[in-house]
Amino acid sequence: MKKITFLLVALCATVFANAADFEMVEAEFVYYAEYSSPEGHNFYTSIYSDMTWEEDTETGYYVPVSEGNYIYLDAYAATTTSFVGTYTFDANDTYAAGTFSASYSGWVNVDASGVETDLALTAGTVTITSNGAGLGYTVTYNLTDENSTVHTGTYSLAAEVIGIYDQDGNDYSASISDVTAISNVEASLEVYTSNGNIVVPAEVGQRIEVYNMMGQTLYSGVAQNAETTISGLATQQVLVVRAGNKTAKVVL
Repeated sequence: MKKITFLLVALCATVFANAADFEMVEAEFVYYAEYSSPEGHNFYTSIYSDMTWEEDTETGYYVPVSEGNYIYLDAYAATTTSFVGTYTFDANDTYAAGTFSASYSGWVNVDASGVETDLALTAGTVTITSNGAGLGYTVTYNLTDENSTVHTGTYSLAAEVIGIYDQDGNDYSASISDVTAISNVEASLEVYTSNGNIVVPAEVGQRIEVYNMMGQTLYSGVAQNAETTISGLATQQVLVVRAGNKTAKVVL
């Protein structure tokens, strides 16, 4: 009896990763001034897989009519001009910068008939980084829902599939300032990756620099050969590489 009880407890404590999650392809950020305070500025964030939506004639709201997933997050940023940053699940709904509230955030599964299953979140983080001015954003999430299922993903979303609005539905993108060290791309750089390293073709003596999407310098050096191999950088991130007047974005 003790062995059976122990086995049941172990099974109940297991956290399951969901291999059936769909790829996320678009996002929407809505700034709510009325729910903001000096402690946190509210950006209601929605991240969607590729689904078909139709208007509900009774409510006037658009609803999914095909299979997929979406995330909705009641996120709080440090400023009104940027939602770039890492947000952590807040069980106490403090609405502080760097958190997303438990009460107004969730993971939604949609079946082939368009029926939605809304699951509360119980833990996790979401990180949003800028891909550079006008290049969209990368979203990385690790979220646990009420069924102890873990949802993880990293998706780079182009500016064309991202909507940024205020609470009245007006375009708010002009008020957003991306956090990035790269403001201009003068020419293309033929960078490639090999065995977890970045290989940069550059003239001997040229300065080579690597930035992450937060604008932080991860590498700076001078080319000693026709190709420079840069190793030791963390994988699963989007990086910007500059050599002389040439720039490239690479996923390591």
